[in-house]
Amino acid sequence: MRHTTLVLMSSLFSTGAAAATFEARSEHYALNVTNSAIAAKVVVTDLDSNSPVISEEIPWTPGQPSKIVRDIGDLHFSVRLTRGLETMTANLEVDRGDMEIDLIRTEWILSPRRTHYPVGGTINGALRVGGDVHAPKLVHKVNPLYPDEARRNHISGVVVVQAMIDAAGHVTDAIPLHGPPELTPAAIDAVKQWTFEPGTKAGKHVPVVFNVTVNFLLDTPQSQPPVPY
Repeated sequence: MRHTTLVLMSSLFSTGAAAATFEARSEHYALNVTNSAIAAKVVVTDLDSNSPVISEEIPWTPGQPSKIVRDIGDLHFSVRLTRGLETMTANLEVDRGDMEIDLIRTEWILSPRRTHYPVGGTINGALRVGGDVHAPKLVHKVNPLYPDEARRNHISGVVVVQAMIDAAGHVTDAIPLHGPPELTPAAIDAVKQWTFEPGTKAGKHVPVVFNVTVNFLLDTPQSQPPVPY
C-alpha cells in the first residue's frame, strides 16, 4: 500500500542566513534536508529500523531539480529537490519493482511571502468578488505547458490560483494557493496570459481578485501549444 504525505512548513530566515534544517515524514520514512546557499545535505531515515538509508550532500542548481537515486536491497529510492527564491520543494519516492510503496511531497517556505488577498477587503484597489461585486468572465484561456519533469514522474492535479484582474480584464498578478508545487509555475505562467470580461460593481468595470483553477491531466498531449479558449 502506498503512503502519501503532503506537508507545508515554514522557516522564517533570509536566503543569506546560515544553514537551516527541514523535515517531512510518512509512516515509514523521514526526509531531512539541511539547506545552505550552495548545497543541501539529504538524509532519508527508515523509521521502522530508525536507521539512515541515504545520507548525501548535493549541490544546488538554481531553479533546477537536484536528484539522488539509489537502489538499496529490493527498494528503489528517488529524491528530488528544487530550490527557488521563496520556496524549496522535495519529493521522496520509494518503489519496490513496479509498485510505489511510499511517497513524500513537501514544500518549505524560505522567506516570508504574501499568501492571499484579504477576504472582503481590497489590495491596490482590487475588490474581492462577492455581494455587489460580480465575477469576471473568462474570454481567452491559454492552456498550461505540462512540465516534462512532472509528467515523467506522473504528477498531476489541480492548481488553485488567486488572480488580480484589472478593469480592462487583464491579469496583473497571480499567486498560487493550492496544488502540486511541480505544476505551480506552469499554472501561473498560463493564468497571466488569460483575459476576461471585467468584473463589475454597480454596473461599472472594476479590478477584482478572483480564484481560478488550472487542471493538469497526464493524458494531455506531450506537446501542447497555448491555444485560445
